Amino acid sequence: MVPSPRVQSLFSTTIFQCTLETLIMLENTALTKLIVKSSLIRTFIFMCCSALILNAKRRKTYKGFWLMEPIAYNATTVEQTEDNDDNTMCKSSCNHKDKTCQQYALQGIRNFMLTGLGLDVIKMLMSNVPTNVNGFMAKLYVKLKTFKLRSFAILTSYVATYRLLHCYFNRNFGGDSPLNHSVAAFLSGSSFIFFPKLTLLSYAMVASLQISWQYVTTYLTEARFGDTYEWVKRLPCTMMFYPMALAYLVNAYALNKNSVSKLGGMVINGITNNYVKTTHASVEVVEQILARCSPAL
Repeated sequence: MVPSPRVQSLFSTTIFQCTLETLIMLENTALTKLIVKSSLIRTFIFMCCSALILNAKRRKTYKGFWLMEPIAYNATTVEQTEDNDDNTMCKSSCNHKDKTCQQYALQGIRNFMLTGLGLDVIKMLMSNVPTNVNGFMAKLYVKLKTFKLRSFAILTSYVATYRLLHCYFNRNFGGDSPLNHSVAAFLSGSSFIFFPKLTLLSYAMVASLQISWQYVTTYLTEARFGDTYEWVKRLPCTMMFYPMALAYLVNAYALNKNSVSKLGGMVINGITNNYVKTTHASVEVVEQILARCSPAL
C-alpha cells in the first residue's frame, strides 16, 4: 500500500530534520559549533524561522505542523458596536472574532498552557527508571524528579507573546498589516530560550527551507520570466535529497550512536528493523569480552 502524500511529506520532513540535527551535533564547522554552544544564536535563528513560518501559515501556503495556527489575514469581518469604545477599537484593528484582545490572549494562554502541561506530564510518565529501583513509590519519586515545565513554558510564552504583541501593534501602528504580524511572529520566537533544543530548531529550519523553496517557485512564474525557469519548478527536490539524507543519517548513527538524537535513533531503528541497534549491542558485547581478556584494551 502506497502512503498518502501527507504521510510521505511528514516522513521526509522527519528524515531531513534528523539529518540536519546530526550535522549540527557533529560540530564539523565553525557555524555548527556556534549553534551548539550558544543558546542565544539558536534562539535568534528560531525567531527568524518563527516569523517565516507564521507568515506562511497565515497565508495558508504552508500546511505542515507548527506550534500554533494564526488567524488568517482578514479572515473574518466583525461588526463594530458602539457600546464599548475599547472593544470597538479592538475589533476594528484585529481579526479575532467576537473577542476583545484580552480575551483573545487569555484564551490562547489557557489552551496552550494546558497542552504544554499535558506534554510535560506525559514525558515524565514515559521517562526511564533504573533497573535497581524497586517499589511503586520509589519509581514514582524517580519519575517526579524528571518533571520539568519545558513544553509548558515554551508553548505558553510563545502564544502569549505572539497574541499580545500582535494586538498591541495592530491597535497602535495602523491596524493589521503584514509588517505588524511579522514583527510579532519574530519576537514570539524568543520563547525558544525556555526550551533551546536542537530537535525543535532543526524542524523549524527544515520547515523554513521548504517555505523558502515555495517562495522561489512562486516567484519564477511564467508571467514574469516565461518558461525560462520552468525546469527549476519541476525539480523533484525531495526525491533528490531524501536518499542522501537517509544514507548520511544511518551511516552517522552506525559509526557513532551519540551523534544522532533520540528521535533520529528511533527513526533509524524503525527503518532498519533494529538492525543498527542490534549491531551496536553486538559490538558492545565483543568489546566487553576483549576488555576482560586483555586489560590493556
